[in-house]
Amino acid sequence: MHTIVSALVAELDALVEAMITGVPSEIALSVAHSNWSYPGVTKFDLTSFIAETQAVLREDIPDELGQHEAALEDFIPRIAFLRAHTVPQCGEALRKLSQR
Repeated sequence: MHTIVSALVAELDALVEAMITGVPSEIALSVAHSNWSYPGVTKFDLTSFIAETQAVLREDIPDELGQHEAALEDFIPRIAFLRAHTVPQCGEALRKLSQR
């Protein structure tokens, strides 16, 4: 497996772990927030999509990335930011909503 793909899969693993531990609810975000502008997805929906993406990365991506190398590498810091900043914000918001 290419080192960039390996790093991407590892960052996705960390994202799933952050979501499992940091998002306290299985309720769809739009329902939890009672807000049409939030996506109607659950934590399970998102982690399942990530797992499917990881399977494609592990099984279907060739060792030579060619013209896709830079694009794949660019996803690593974006996912890291999402894990470090967005997931905790979402988890905190859902915790506050559940205390109402």
